[in-house]
Amino acid sequence: MTWLAGLIGLPCVTSPLVYVFGHRQHALRRIHAHDLALLMLAFVWIALFFVMQAFAASEVLTVEYGAISLRMDGISLLMIVLTLLLTTLVTIFSRNDLVGTVGEEKFYASLLLLLGTVIGLVCANDLFNMWVWFEGMAISSYLMVAYHRQREDALGASTKYFIQTVSGSILVLFGIALVLMHNGTLDLDMKAVEPSPLLIVAGALFVLGFGVKLALFPNYTWLPDAYGEAPTGVSALLSGAVTMTGLIAMMRALSLIIWSPEAWGGLLLVLGMINIMAGTILALSQTKVKRILAYSSIGHIGYVVLAIGIGISAGSMMGLRSGMLHLFIHGIMKSLAFLALGALAYAAGCRNGDAADFSVDDLKGLAQRYPGVTLSLAAACLSLVGIPPMGGFVSKFQILLAGVQQPSVWIVLLIVVAALFSVVALAYVMPIINTAYDMQPSPSREALPDIPLSMRLPIFILAIALIVVGLWPGLLDSIVDPAGAALLALFG
Repeated sequence: MTWLAGLIGLPCVTSPLVYVFGHRQHALRRIHAHDLALLMLAFVWIALFFVMQAFAASEVLTVEYGAISLRMDGISLLMIVLTLLLTTLVTIFSRNDLVGTVGEEKFYASLLLLLGTVIGLVCANDLFNMWVWFEGMAISSYLMVAYHRQREDALGASTKYFIQTVSGSILVLFGIALVLMHNGTLDLDMKAVEPSPLLIVAGALFVLGFGVKLALFPNYTWLPDAYGEAPTGVSALLSGAVTMTGLIAMMRALSLIIWSPEAWGGLLLVLGMINIMAGTILALSQTKVKRILAYSSIGHIGYVVLAIGIGISAGSMMGLRSGMLHLFIHGIMKSLAFLALGALAYAAGCRNGDAADFSVDDLKGLAQRYPGVTLSLAAACLSLVGIPPMGGFVSKFQILLAGVQQPSVWIVLLIVVAALFSVVALAYVMPIINTAYDMQPSPSREALPDIPLSMRLPIFILAIALIVVGLWPGLLDSIVDPAGAALLALFG
């Protein structure tokens, strides 16, 4: 239990230390903020190792400290592993990407704080403390979205992100108040057993409020701007893990008030399908690569929500498990896409947030100069549309299989439409690959500088991981199966 508390506390406590001792003007400064952040992350990995050992023995870990109750289940474990992995790789990647910019120490301090608040949120065992962690996560991520504040577009994106996130938090707070009025407690273990108008309204508020963070249609408008204008590492972390915490929070909140899983599951099916269609269609009209990837994230959020909707409405363990698998693999492939793109933009001379303006045409011929990084970007793009043997194929196939096995005709119909939109996604992915592999002679490309090892290393780690889980998806069973089982337990 001490290790679980340390897993949450270490990033939060060490965050201000990274800021203070990483500040250029500090008299005791002996280490770069980047290196100090990596050192702190090493201790977090050690704590996770011992926590996973304890989890393997009991499958549920709890910590009680006064009014604060923390509970780690399979869902928590999956999100912690994913977020810690991506945070570590983003920290390594950002060394050269942000070197010399104003506020580096704030960036790395915010990264640690974001990690700690995400872990706290997915382990919270009552609605109010979950909301507090949710707010802390929103604040720390807002600071990083606004990192390139010299750009007007970045300030606009961060303002939109802040306003919409705060609006969602207010709706969630009203929903929490209604649950407290009805149940007399906010404990996530106290389930409602009969219908109530108060709880129906609370459920709607949870879907709307947490749906803002999750970018559920129509509350997605902040996402392409935030992903586009944030530093590349932040875009990778937001798309790969942080946005999905809105889904985890929403599922835990809804589990308190669901007495008819079929109704709420049906709602998630519809919302997931709308997200798939909206994200795919909107991505087709984009020319800036980061915005294409951002709208793609909206569509993939839809696939995760669709799978969970199948699992809840039909009581399908396969649906819930495939949703958790796609959540994890999406984190890998979308982070890979953003980091590979960011490395190519960096090599092409984009600095101080200019990667936001990097278009498809700017990729022309880069495969000649950077074959490894470009191949990694192509692998991520092909995985996004579900081309074997990439990891995205495995998770999408399992979602489709979970759907077609259901006796409901309309679930099968939704699955067929989702599969068709996965094919449509080729229309925004193939131009990226084709342009990058344009093999016409380009002397100006040959004169570009090398991509630093600190950028290439996280990219190659993610690329290898994406192929490995595509070929041997069973390697993820130890974290995906407990997550699916925990979701099934939430909804009976």
